[in-house]
Amino acid sequence: MKTSFGILVMATAMVGFLGGTANASLLVGDDFNAYTPGNLVPQGGWANHSGTGSFVQVTPGSICYCADAGNYIELNHGGGSREDVNKSIGTMGPGDKWFASFCVVVEAEEPLQDDNYFAHFKTSGTYYAAKVFDGPAQAGGDFTFGFQAAGGGEDASVFWSTDFEYGTCHRIITSYEYDTGIGEMWVDPDCALGPEGNPKITDTGYDSNELVAYAFRQDNYYPDPDPTQKIDSLLVATTWAEVCCECIPEPATLSLLGFAGLALIRRRR
Repeated sequence: MKTSFGILVMATAMVGFLGGTANASLLVGDDFNAYTPGNLVPQGGWANHSGTGSFVQVTPGSICYCADAGNYIELNHGGGSREDVNKSIGTMGPGDKWFASFCVVVEAEEPLQDDNYFAHFKTSGTYYAAKVFDGPAQAGGDFTFGFQAAGGGEDASVFWSTDFEYGTCHRIITSYEYDTGIGEMWVDPDCALGPEGNPKITDTGYDSNELVAYAFRQDNYYPDPDPTQKIDSLLVATTWAEVCCECIPEPATLSLLGFAGLALIRRRR
């Protein structure tokens, strides 16, 4: 089911306040549309936890049609000091399992040669959980996504088996479980099939970590080419259903697909 981000957030807001407390089922819903273009921090409760600067930018426009046209954020990696940002989501405790999702477009000049993470849950300290990476393609594409449940290490524990092309929009969903430290990641899932009906990758980290925020990361570790991630429609919640919506093409792309479909129908007639 293709559900717009705004409709999904408004529906879930009937269950809990969007500001995010441990008792609310939707902990964060952020499409960045209310922000002024420029530095993300300190808008909307976003804060630095490592480095400062103007590297995480609010940018006008849309990267996918899963969100209302407005803004997205852009992570520009490269040399020198970089910026990591986070937004509070309450405090995880025993019995909790949290899910996060966002739409992302990865861009670079050449196929990636190494991997590094750009999104994750975090504690009040430096434990980072359910880390999302982009990394070298497995079968001739531009890149693929990687995942690591644990808090340490610069390299992904496991990679998605499918390659992707630069400039394409994808919905990433991750989860982390307090009692076991198990993390999971899905790429472009079919929401109707649920978490167990879709392909996923799983990794085990460390249990009993009280996560308190969701974060995006800038880095100077990437060898050439330095990628850029464009991110929109962040959701963090206590259930799969609340974070699963599909990233679909932008309106211009949809129009092209529509014209192609009409042409095909006419040829068949």
